[in-house]
Amino acid sequence: MPNIEKNITKLPVVVKSKTKTAPKSKKNKSPKLLKPRTPVSKQSTCAYYDCLIEQVSSPKNDRVKITELTHKCKCSKQKIAQAKAQYKHKLIHELARDYKNMGENLGRYVKADIVGCAKELK
Repeated sequence: MPNIEKNITKLPVVVKSKTKTAPKSKKNKSPKLLKPRTPVSKQSTCAYYDCLIEQVSSPKNDRVKITELTHKCKCSKQKIAQAKAQYKHKLIHELARDYKNMGENLGRYVKADIVGCAKELK
């Protein structure tokens, strides 16, 4: 067998010391609401998004920054909600009036038909 020199140098072993880590506190990323949202706030939110949709879809606002549009909608969402509520109220009254007229007319036709049939039977 060949004569092998045993002068192999050993690499130094690096031992990493363990660092102490502080325990991490678990925090909720989104805080829970203490009170449920009121229907009024939800209506205002709907009015805000409706306002944004109208503002963005308008061709005159092509060159306007979105932040300006959102500011306008944020400041005027109560006015918009009131205007929409009035418009809905008006539509409801018109619908009620139309149903009343239809019922009256239908009553006249049914009554006339019943009276006409009764005359023919005699």
